[in-house]
Amino acid sequence: MKFKIERFIILFAFVISIFYLMPVQSVRAEYQVRDQQQILTPADIQGIHDLNQKLAQLPHPQQIWVRTYRKVPSDWRIYDNKKLKNMYKDNSNLEEYRSDTVENTLPKVPEIDSTDYDDYEEEETAQKHADQIQKHNEHINDQVNIVIVYPVNGQNCVALASNENVPIGDFQLWYLHRLAPRKINNNRRLMKVVHKYNNFIQRHNKVQWGNLEWDTLLSLWSFALIIWFVVISLEGLHDDRGGGYDDYNRRNVDGEFEEGYMYGYWQEHQNAQKGDNEDW
Repeated sequence: MKFKIERFIILFAFVISIFYLMPVQSVRAEYQVRDQQQILTPADIQGIHDLNQKLAQLPHPQQIWVRTYRKVPSDWRIYDNKKLKNMYKDNSNLEEYRSDTVENTLPKVPEIDSTDYDDYEEEETAQKHADQIQKHNEHINDQVNIVIVYPVNGQNCVALASNENVPIGDFQLWYLHRLAPRKINNNRRLMKVVHKYNNFIQRHNKVQWGNLEWDTLLSLWSFALIIWFVVISLEGLHDDRGGGYDDYNRRNVDGEFEEGYMYGYWQEHQNAQKGDNEDW
């Protein structure tokens, strides 16, 4: 029996080691950074690549891409400056931007037309290859998060486009934006945003809090206030039913009476042993 257990442990360890040693599917380094403003140094870009290698090892692998623009992204040029400065709040636009960016960056999925092939096996091979590219792109799309830097009125703004596996609620968006430097005008400030985003993704990957919205926070605070009110009310009700000074004084007097009685009984017993039966 012991031998079977040992064999099972060895087999289990072997399977786990194979699972963890499997190569992690990642993206090519040149996909990760597109720096039109040339803010980042070669060392910064290499740092982002190294960071992504670590993010790829998470239980739910992630990637951080960086995009800086000399002009506002083309799809956003329909908006006024006020909207552009607050784009970090617009999850719908950010998700559309993220999805389009990933699709335009990764290899195109070839369209297979049966009329282009005389041999069925050749067509089937081409279709399998197209399916592999499609599967790879979908897999990467589920990992990519993008730091977007774009100018508005001569000042760079920053927005974070997260995938659905790193859902960011409006409170978290506000909090992350508050942590970000006000002016992204050099590599140090941009890398500060990247590292804070990386820390957030890693924490979220370990503990799934879900979307933290302002409404959720207000609900939690309201619930805490209700609990506090109930506790205070119950304590007040308990005090009204008793437990005030009179009750305490009565219990105190009773206690003194019991102590006096026991002391007297003990003294009388001592006197009896001495032959003294007089009342003390």
